[in-house]
Amino acid sequence: MLPSNVKDIYRRTSHLSFNFSLESSQQILISLSQTADRIRTILLPGQQLVDIVRREGLELIVSNFKFLRTLDLHCSGINTLPNSIGKLTHLRYLGLSDTKIKALPNSITQLQNLQTLKLSGLYEFKEFPRDMKKLVSLRHLKFVGVSALTHMPSGLGQLTNLQTLSYFVLSKGPRGTSLRHGCGDQVAELKELMPLNSLRNLCILNLRHRITDGTAANLKEKQYLQSLMLSWFSSDDRKYLEAAMESTSSDEYEMTLESFEPLPNLKSLSLDGYGGVRLSSWVPSLKQLVSFSLSNCIKCQTLPPLDKFPSLKKLNLHKMPLIEYISGDFFTPSKATSLMPSLETLLLRDLPNLKGYWRDTVTDGTSENTTMPSSSMIIYFPCLSISRIEGCPQLKFLPFFPAISKA
Repeated sequence: MLPSNVKDIYRRTSHLSFNFSLESSQQILISLSQTADRIRTILLPGQQLVDIVRREGLELIVSNFKFLRTLDLHCSGINTLPNSIGKLTHLRYLGLSDTKIKALPNSITQLQNLQTLKLSGLYEFKEFPRDMKKLVSLRHLKFVGVSALTHMPSGLGQLTNLQTLSYFVLSKGPRGTSLRHGCGDQVAELKELMPLNSLRNLCILNLRHRITDGTAANLKEKQYLQSLMLSWFSSDDRKYLEAAMESTSSDEYEMTLESFEPLPNLKSLSLDGYGGVRLSSWVPSLKQLVSFSLSNCIKCQTLPPLDKFPSLKKLNLHKMPLIEYISGDFFTPSKATSLMPSLETLLLRDLPNLKGYWRDTVTDGTSENTTMPSSSMIIYFPCLSISRIEGCPQLKFLPFFPAISKA
């Protein structure tokens, strides 16, 4: 960390972080010019000055510190990167999160040693450079909160070292790799995911309201995949989602979901805007599932048997108007045991027809007894500590939560 009262820097210094606001480009020149060939890391957290980070300052860093391995400019207020960024051919890490950047220069694709690129919080960022496929060493591409992104660049499948990919955004246009945007560049389709078998997390956005062949994503070969999110919900307009679901049969959604079958070691599964009546046959096979989320699944009528997930720690059900019971089973005294032994967080929101966890005890072959089980028969969640239940006006009974700390 370089304090503001230091004028000269030890000649062997390799890593620098500034904990003060630099007043001018000249100050960097004086402090660092003699050691530029040794500097490997520059961290400029929270620098907001126009003349140091925006304009001359950034050009100065790029032109003088050509052996940089790490350049962190997050929260710096910059709105553009100079084309000369491509000269930092030794760069491994580039942090641009929470800046005002709207686009990256295509010269950034000359950084063939770049392993980590962070772009989270760039709310006006719309597309990646057309030659992203040249970043052959890239392992981590993080861009959480980049809501304006409309598609992924063609050729992404050539980045076979990728382990982190925040989202895979499908274009909202007609299907096919001949689809083009703006300057005429082709955009990526699901088949670009086929060779990316080192991914740990995968979130596919803008799935189309029609049959989509998920086998193109090759999930069964992604042995390191821990988290999977599939989203058909590309608009905040609920009426748009409902209209899209009305024009698409439930069978088409179910066929699409079935084709996305992952390996059974998946830890997290999230579906948003799914229009099927039931979930796929592979869902109960996810024995190691830790987090399970269903949102805006407005046609879904049943849930998988949750006792198949002994490691489940978080359950989130949101905006599912046809769900009446979490479990399709009837309550019997034999079920008065610990339920979902690992569950820590339970979120039940906007479930207008939810009546309870399980169906009431059957008293004859045709009807349900409206009497709730006695306290001695209560099924409970022994590890549950966080619960949020709202928008469930018909909910009559849920198991007792002995360890609840936040509701």
